[in-house]
Amino acid sequence: ALVSPAMPPASSMESLRALAVPMASTPDLAWRQASPAPSIRTPGYACRAATVAAGAGVGASVLGRGLGATVAGGCAAALVLARRPLRRRTRSGWSVVVGRFAGSTPAVLGGADVEHGCCFEVRDLGVRGMGVLATRRILKGEMVHREAPLLIANSGSTSWNSWEEEVRTLLADLDAEGRQSFWELADSHAEGREKTTLGILRTNGLPVDLEDRSDMIGIYAMLSRFNHSCAHNVNNSWQADIGVEVLHANRDIEPGEELCITYIDLFQTLEARRAELLTVFKFQCGCEACSLMGDEQTRSDFCRHRLGQLREALPQSGPLVERVVAKLSALVDEELGGNPPAKCCACSVGYQVAAALGDPELAKTMAQAAWEHSVVAEGAEAWRSRMLRSNVDDPLGAGAEGVGAMAWGGEGMRAA
Repeated sequence: ALVSPAMPPASSMESLRALAVPMASTPDLAWRQASPAPSIRTPGYACRAATVAAGAGVGASVLGRGLGATVAGGCAAALVLARRPLRRRTRSGWSVVVGRFAGSTPAVLGGADVEHGCCFEVRDLGVRGMGVLATRRILKGEMVHREAPLLIANSGSTSWNSWEEEVRTLLADLDAEGRQSFWELADSHAEGREKTTLGILRTNGLPVDLEDRSDMIGIYAMLSRFNHSCAHNVNNSWQADIGVEVLHANRDIEPGEELCITYIDLFQTLEARRAELLTVFKFQCGCEACSLMGDEQTRSDFCRHRLGQLREALPQSGPLVERVVAKLSALVDEELGGNPPAKCCACSVGYQVAAALGDPELAKTMAQAAWEHSVVAEGAEAWRSRMLRSNVDDPLGAGAEGVGAMAWGGEGMRAA
């Protein structure tokens, strides 16, 4: 639905003005005593977390372990799309799984449909487990990888036993190669014990939105080798129309750099990020953002907390929308290196607010900016990019209700 065009109350407007004003070089740290800003539930633009029921926590790909050998991959070129069903490869042949998707190759489950190329390899990184390293220079916006899931399962169940039985049934339907790929993935919940099906699912599941279900998660043989960073250089997105997860570079990446996605909401302080990663994935992040010290860390915490506040305020920003989006974008540049998916979300919500206000010029400007960031984050042929392009052409048209769920910085999280 469109963001309500109703004007915010005067007190809210003053709060928005305070949030949008330029910040001093030394931030006021009074916010540390305030309650953390809740994650926004913007229509079509929530932070994404593959929420797992029964206390399982958030599912997303995590440290890959056990692959052993070096594996090359990535960098497939854009391909001509042709409609076909999403199918699962079984021991007895092919079976249609769900919906209809488009793809240059069959968008199948079972591990064979991984686009390989020349831009990365998987290596053992010691204490970090398996990781993905660039083998050549990768340009901002370049497609790094695309892959269909091994399997798609419910993100939770009413009981552990029924959930495990469901996953084991899906595993039994895979061929030997698919089952081997599944059991080679990490289980961060094993803690020295034998791996379990649910442990692997909870550790590696990424959100998958199907036509009639939004509480599903996919398991990937290669994508699960991409480690986490709070300053990630790769964005992953589920492309429902072709039934694959697609990765694009957030910035230029040099040979030898590790390629990382994000598993969590990035608009959190260091303490909050570490707590979530330790609780859900059983590791303490040591990325560049989490390794800052002193004033740099204080500034980083301030910026990320302020980003969360602005994200929450944006849908109700009314006539201040342009100012709030500008401040969000400036903070994303400073703290997240210009993160394209975060900027796309800010401009997309800004577009919805402008359209609700009946301002076609501002709506078009916001839609244009959102489209440009989406092309970098997900590719020009991504369904979201195509929808945003139509919003540019008709800013107050039927598409003004938004363009679906997208993470503010990465697809590791989904707020239910």
